[in-house]
Amino acid sequence: MRLKGLVLLAAVAMATNAYAQNTPKTAVGTNTVSATLAVKATLAKAVSLTLNTGAGCTVSNGSGGDFSLDFGTIDALGISAGCGGGGAGKYTSSNQAIYFSDYTITPAFTNQGTTSGSTLSAYVSSAFGQSGFSIVQTNSAPAVFADFAAMSTASGTPTDVKGSSSIATGTALTRYVGVKVDGTNTNTPTGSSSTAVVTYTLTIQ
Repeated sequence: MRLKGLVLLAAVAMATNAYAQNTPKTAVGTNTVSATLAVKATLAKAVSLTLNTGAGCTVSNGSGGDFSLDFGTIDALGISAGCGGGGAGKYTSSNQAIYFSDYTITPAFTNQGTTSGSTLSAYVSSAFGQSGFSIVQTNSAPAVFADFAAMSTASGTPTDVKGSSSIATGTALTRYVGVKVDGTNTNTPTGSSSTAVVTYTLTIQ
C-alpha cells in the first residue's frame, strides 16, 4: 500500500512540473527585475454574407438552408395570398403567376485590400421537387411580370446579384426573389410544400 502511494505522489509531482518549465528572469543585489513577453498573432482576411427580411416575407435562419423564406400556398392564377408584407406581391400572365418578396443581403469583409472587382452572384443549387415551380429574381423593384428573369441553375454561370451596386462592407442590398408557377395541367400538385435552394457567393477582389 505504501509503495502504491509513493508512485501516485511521484506522478502528481511530474504533472505539476510540466507547467513550470520556463526559465525565470532573475536579478540579485536589487529589488527590481524586468522581463519581456513577445505576443504573436496572425492577421486573417474575413468575409461574411447575411440574408435578412426586407419589407415582405420573413427571412429566417435554417430550415433547409443557411436562411429560408416561405411563400406559403401559391397558385398559377394568383388567387392564393402567398406571404404578406409591403415588400411582397404577385403578378399573373397567361396561366402563370409569380409570387415575390424583397429581402436584404449584407456583405461584410475586412483586410481584403482592393474591392473594385468584387462580385455577388447566385444560382439554384437544388431545384423544386414540385413540377411547375421555378426561381425568378430581379435586382430592382418589379412593376410587371416581365421584370423577373429566371435564376441560373448552373454554378459555372450564376446570376449576377450585385448589379450596378457597389459592394461595401456592412451595407445591405435590397433584392427580389420569386417563385414562378406554371399552370400547365401536367404540373400536378403534390399536396405538400416543396423547397428549392439558392446558393449565393460573395467574392471580394
